[in-house]
Amino acid sequence: MTDLKFIIGDPSSPKGHAMVYFDSEGILYAAYVIDLPIKMTAEDISKYVPPIYSEQIDQSEIDKMMSKKNLAYPPGPEKYDGDLISLKKLCTIRKDDLLYGGTIEVSNAINSMSKLNQIADEYSELCKIFFDENLIMKEIFNKSSNDLNETNNKKIKDGNTYSIMNEANLLTELTKIIGEIDYAETNNEKETIRIQVEKIKAIKDLLPINRKIDEIIFHVNESNEKSKEIISILLLRAFSLSNEDYIKVQELENMLNSLKSEN
Repeated sequence: MTDLKFIIGDPSSPKGHAMVYFDSEGILYAAYVIDLPIKMTAEDISKYVPPIYSEQIDQSEIDKMMSKKNLAYPPGPEKYDGDLISLKKLCTIRKDDLLYGGTIEVSNAINSMSKLNQIADEYSELCKIFFDENLIMKEIFNKSSNDLNETNNKKIKDGNTYSIMNEANLLTELTKIIGEIDYAETNNEKETIRIQVEKIKAIKDLLPINRKIDEIIFHVNESNEKSKEIISILLLRAFSLSNEDYIKVQELENMLNSLKSEN
């Protein structure tokens, strides 16, 4: 594992594109790094070289071009017209990773370029681990029965895990899943939300119908502040039913009715 400093993003699941910033005497300098998703061979590159130049380009130069699977632009960090807060906002809106590259000497352009290229190479290595070694790219390009089987196997595995839990543990797991969904919503991670909802459905099948897990799923999909408040009350209600605290259940029912009647 590389030692990149992620300010925004997760080194275990890089997005494939990142802003890299440096500081020099309190001034920010930045560049953009992309891990190229399109693979090419030396033969692919050769077809773009005009015949008049083809004999002048050494094979070693082509091999060097092919070994570079990332792009850093500009080639060296340039002054960023803004502060770190605005840079974070920009990366959040664009859904970029944000990396801190340390300090640089603006007068030493070669050293700055070298630092940037090293970071680009390390970032590409993380992307390789995530996309290639985790077989994500293979899954993308092989959407077939294999994917369906894998999804079904995952559901079976989750179902088997939940089936050995008692109700208290199931409700605790449900609370944890709701928290993960809230976090995923702040980052607009729709696939993560979909997976977590599937887990809720697996738990629903193991709980009594009066725990109203279907209603929780409905409000998860609604995804607004009122729905989040209703989900919180429904979770407390489910715990109270499990503990046979029917006075608390009635209090929570009243809260739900009052909340639902609000415009």
